[in-house]
Amino acid sequence: MALVAVLPACERGCLMKAAADHGAVPSTSAQTPMVRGQDCAPDLLRCQHGTLSRSLGGFVPESRGGPTERCACPWTPVGECPQGCAKDDLEVAFTADAGPMQLCAGPPAAVLGGAIPEGVPCDEELGIVCHRGVLVRCERPLRLLATCTQGCTLSDLPSDVEDRAAIMLACKR
Repeated sequence: MALVAVLPACERGCLMKAAADHGAVPSTSAQTPMVRGQDCAPDLLRCQHGTLSRSLGGFVPESRGGPTERCACPWTPVGECPQGCAKDDLEVAFTADAGPMQLCAGPPAAVLGGAIPEGVPCDEELGIVCHRGVLVRCERPLRLLATCTQGCTLSDLPSDVEDRAAIMLACKR
């Protein structure tokens, strides 16, 4: 029963795969061909339009002409951000206690300025790196965004994250 609650869009083949993944082997007469779809990572956090959500793990089969929502991994609301999101739709693995504060817009725990220390692990494939409390955009030349007063909560972010949002997300509050 718990699998049905976690995977509301599942079809029979999806439930069979989930059962097999959990060690339950169905009888030969109950087996169906493997269903295409996507695995859903559990416990990611995201913020959309001021609502915090946590991802539910599982498997969602490809839609066969149904609504697009059937193809999406399931999320459950876990809170609200009174001042909105630091960045909408960024899916991040945070600890449960750090996530809500980091994903919500608010004053960052950072100061602008400082020096970029030697050995920041930046290359052009990385977007933004937080190393030893210093938040750096990995472009040539490296660009300092801020010095996090309480350290880093994320070590890297994609390059499409704006500077202010990166400071709110990466600097521990």
